[in-house]
Amino acid sequence: MVRVPAAGVALLLLFGSGSSGNEADRAPITAPEFQLPNGPAEAVIRISWSNPLLRRSPTTVYTLFGDGRLERASLPKNAPSPASAPAAPQLPGTTSTVVLDAQEMHELAALAARPALVERDPGELATEFHAAGAGIMDGAVFRVHMQFTSYSRGTVTLGPFERDFALVEPLSAAEANPRKEAVQALARLVRAVVETHKTKEAEQ
Repeated sequence: MVRVPAAGVALLLLFGSGSSGNEADRAPITAPEFQLPNGPAEAVIRISWSNPLLRRSPTTVYTLFGDGRLERASLPKNAPSPASAPAAPQLPGTTSTVVLDAQEMHELAALAARPALVERDPGELATEFHAAGAGIMDGAVFRVHMQFTSYSRGTVTLGPFERDFALVEPLSAAEANPRKEAVQALARLVRAVVETHKTKEAEQ
């Protein structure tokens, strides 16, 4: 595995070229170093969402695998979601897969490796995300899973670890909570994954 610093994230993947309005997010942050799983069946980042209020709403799943594949799957209502490290036959629905180069994969992983998401207490983050999405009516619940082999920044050193988050409509939640760094970070990650897949798919 190659150890990589989380510097050089493409700014155009953020919410446009302007400021997010988040003072903490604009403050200088020492770039962490991290290692990623590199197995073809290992999910580095998985983002899924569906609207529980719509009876036939499909589940959309984006998965970045350790070998650089970025897959988008649309699963029928009530179909089982993929496991964290799927090795089963393809589920019913539609699937589109693109392949990222090392830099593109690093840029997405660096957004997931934000200290606001990795270093804070998971319970505190769950409370913050719940509060951020509480005022959004009829929105889809986005679930984000990510895993790293290692992470280090300053005095913080983590071995293999996973993080799981749930937030209603991250982009809308970020607009309503411009000073919540973790909400902003999760929204950037969701947007970047979706836009990266869209861009790569258009190039094919």
